[in-house]
Amino acid sequence: MLILTAFLATAASAASTSTNDAASYIEITSYEVSPSVFMKGDTGTIQVTIKNTETSSVEIQSADLFSKDLTLVNEESYSTVGTVGPGTSRDFTFTIKADASDGIYYPRFYINFAGGGSMSGLIPVKVESTPLEISIIDIPDEFGKDVKDPVTVLVGNPRENAVNGVVVKPESDTALFIQNSYFIGELQSDGSQQVEFEVIP
Repeated sequence: MLILTAFLATAASAASTSTNDAASYIEITSYEVSPSVFMKGDTGTIQVTIKNTETSSVEIQSADLFSKDLTLVNEESYSTVGTVGPGTSRDFTFTIKADASDGIYYPRFYINFAGGGSMSGLIPVKVESTPLEISIIDIPDEFGKDVKDPVTVLVGNPRENAVNGVVVKPESDTALFIQNSYFIGELQSDGSQQVEFEVIP
């Protein structure tokens, strides 16, 4: 859901359009949140695309993202924007850190027009900290000291979004592992992958 609120000034604009026209010329055409669902502590991005739908240029003074729950990492990245030509689009990418509890948050994307006036839109961001699941699916009935045996585990992703950069690292105080880690990479939502480690007690 995308909620837009426009605040219009009555003063005349020195830009290519009047103040009243500027907000009506610019539309938020799309946004993309990556990852689509954050874990608490994740750092990701929000990309907002605007478009000038009219035949006159619009001068934008600045763009920003405001949230009392999520931390904006790249503050003042768009303290100066410039002109958006007729029929053209412009992307704004903000880096955020999800240091809030699980829930849905609505940071506000905000545009200030050079001649006065502004517009804004709310961007939904979901934080959900369900972890990956790991299960042992094949293990010897008995281990022999200094004898190498395979152990197979299954890594599953119960989250509603894909997870990238998945690495499995075995640890033990009483055994050695031939493989120190296993790189899975991307694991799709509701997906799983088997990983085999060779263990020497």
